[in-house]
Amino acid sequence: MEHAELLLLLQIAVVILVVWAGRLRVSYPVFLVLGGLVLSCIPGITSPQLDPKIVFLLFLPPILHYAALLTDWRAFRANLGAISSLAIALILFTTTLVAAVAHYWIGVPWPIGFILGAIISPPDAIAATAVIATLRLPTSLGTIIEGESLVNDATALIVYQFAIVAVIQGHFSFPAAMGSFALAGGGGILLGLGLGAISLWARLTVQGSPVSIMVMIVSPFCVYVIAELLHVSSVLATVTTGLFVTQMGLTRLPSATRIQVRAIWDALVFFINGFAFILIGLQLPHVAAGLHAEGRLGILTLQAAVICFAVIAARFLFILPGYGLIRMWRHHLHPDQAPAALGWRGAILVSWAGMRGIVSLAAALAIPLALDEHTTFPYRQELIFVSFFVIVATLVLQGLSLPLFIHHLHLETDGDDLAEEARAQLAMAETALKELDLIDQQEKLPDYFEAYLRQRYFELQESARRDAGERPADHFAYPGRIRVWQRLLEAERRQLLHLRNTAQISDTVFRRLLTRLDHREATL
Repeated sequence: MEHAELLLLLQIAVVILVVWAGRLRVSYPVFLVLGGLVLSCIPGITSPQLDPKIVFLLFLPPILHYAALLTDWRAFRANLGAISSLAIALILFTTTLVAAVAHYWIGVPWPIGFILGAIISPPDAIAATAVIATLRLPTSLGTIIEGESLVNDATALIVYQFAIVAVIQGHFSFPAAMGSFALAGGGGILLGLGLGAISLWARLTVQGSPVSIMVMIVSPFCVYVIAELLHVSSVLATVTTGLFVTQMGLTRLPSATRIQVRAIWDALVFFINGFAFILIGLQLPHVAAGLHAEGRLGILTLQAAVICFAVIAARFLFILPGYGLIRMWRHHLHPDQAPAALGWRGAILVSWAGMRGIVSLAAALAIPLALDEHTTFPYRQELIFVSFFVIVATLVLQGLSLPLFIHHLHLETDGDDLAEEARAQLAMAETALKELDLIDQQEKLPDYFEAYLRQRYFELQESARRDAGERPADHFAYPGRIRVWQRLLEAERRQLLHLRNTAQISDTVFRRLLTRLDHREATL
């Protein structure tokens, strides 16, 4: 099957699998991986050969940038101690544990074990964002899990690069590695801040035009490539740029641009997620085929299962004994904030939420083919198979069971965000009414227009009071008010469609008014 036809087939499969995942209430990344495994068994469907550099460039920048745009910076900063511990110390701990198990269980040299550990140690940003988004988690726990996945790739990929160099050159310098680690991490953050300022300036300069949207889409790829050329952490640079743009310039963009960009990013990231997870399922049988022909598939599968157990156990061994220390550290940094973790229940959930994904996939495929012209890279095929086994196992096992963990640990969200949102809307409405008084004094608005504005803001206030737990006015508490509003909006849509179909208005006017109706309904 040609690549264009395969790409089209995969996208159709993604749509079908996501629909069924929703009906079965299963996280769609898990369903896509399983779907990829099934598709790989169909005659004529061959797994595409993936260039690791292309995989990194096409998948990582948009996913990291999008996740950074959606990150709650206040919660991220409040949980920075826990996130840093997981993204740095836990990655190094997991890498070392996996290297030890691989050395003593499989019998590979230590540098090879560290390569394997670096590949499968980081939970993936794509997997975390896609899986966690379908669950109802408290804000602090969701921020810790997603925040960890945003920055841990930097740690793992730096360790990975040094392990590769150690195998090729035959020696390893710990002081040089630590110096390079600090330089790459710090340089990535500084570069992200600088490029974030440039990106924001460019967006504000060309705002209100399609060029502005193109700048927003292209900027994370540019940041990633520039960071790679300067040999600093491209992951941290991309994440830093996304966080900077969100905090410093999001409200300075026109509302229409924000709506368009959010819709485009939602669609783009969904496309990338779907394609990434279904590719993981497609690749595993292809990797296993060579080992099966050599008669080593059985023993290597057993070894991979032990490695997978070590990867999962590493998080429990690190988090459960240390979650109290993380809470004390965070309390020392932010004594006015409530604790981020929810005791041992939160620690168990974070320990279990370690799905691997596209970063581990690309890192495994990026292992060099040979050390030199005469020597192939040792254990390359085995490393790739074990990596793929861990990716699929963690996605399926942990992705499917996370909702059960949340339910049995009683960690469903308590709705604090909704009350906070209601209080903010109430304050905004009150400020707007004060501004309306000032405008009326300055311009003497027509009575009918002023009455209309006051009525709209009065409704917003009453709705916010209800959501905040206060008793709304009786005449606004009519339980069928949403249904009535929806019927009125539907009547407007029918009339608008009639006007368009009878050529009384143009398609341009039709689309403009239809968009306004959609926004009005969204506010309900």
